[in-house]
Amino acid sequence: MFWLIGMYILHTFGELCLSPIGLSMVARLAPARLASLLMGVWFLANAMANDFAGMLSKLFPEDGNVTNLLGYQIDSLYAFFMIFVVFAGVASVVLFFTSRKLLKMMHGLK
Repeated sequence: MFWLIGMYILHTFGELCLSPIGLSMVARLAPARLASLLMGVWFLANAMANDFAGMLSKLFPEDGNVTNLLGYQIDSLYAFFMIFVVFAGVASVVLFFTSRKLLKMMHGLK
C-alpha cells in the first residue's frame, strides 16, 4: 500500500511542477488575443491525456485474455508495458525535432 501512496504523491508533485511551467509556456508563445483560449486548450489536452490513459488501461491483459492495439497483440505484461516504452520514444523524437522551433518562437530565451 505504501508504494501506491508513494507513487500517487510522486505523480502529484510532478503535476504540480509541470502545470505552471506549461501554462507559462503557453502564455509566452501564444498571441495576446488567443492566450486565454490556448490556456483552455492546455487544460483540454490534460483531460484528453487522462482519457487516453483510461483507454490504454483497458488493454491490460487480465486472466490470459489477448487484447489488440492497432494490430499489436497484447498477451503479457511485457507486451503491455512495451506500449508505453514505444510511446515515450516517439514523444521524445517529436519533442527533439520541435525544440528548435519552440526556442525560436520564444525569441531565443532559454
